[in-house]
Amino acid sequence: MQQVQTLDSASTRWKPTTSGPTRVLVVEDEHDIAALIKHTLERGGDARVDIVSSGDDAVRAVTEAPPHLVILDLNLPVLSGFEVCRILRSRPASAEVPIIMLTARTGELDRVSGARPRRRRLRHQAVQHP
Repeated sequence: MQQVQTLDSASTRWKPTTSGPTRVLVVEDEHDIAALIKHTLERGGDARVDIVSSGDDAVRAVTEAPPHLVILDLNLPVLSGFEVCRILRSRPASAEVPIIMLTARTGELDRVSGARPRRRRLRHQAVQHP
């Protein structure tokens, strides 16, 4: 069984567990991109993916049911991906949820590089559309 992290309700901290599919929240306002990510992650059967299309919906979804992973676009309506990340990191219940940040603009990745000294890893990867 694969190991994932879940919220320990007694301590509001994340702890490893081995039950159920990995729950992923995709925060992406481009429907085609969100659908492609969802299809790719769910096709193996090990993940359950939910999609929201705005920053405020992302904060609400994570508050209601923290996922095991957030895949977060930086260019979002209402709250930007940067703002969503700051909000989630400031709350104990979501501070340890892994976040993968996506953007089509390489200049924004430079901003991410210096945005948060607590970040664990940052990998720049260009994705080109045909």
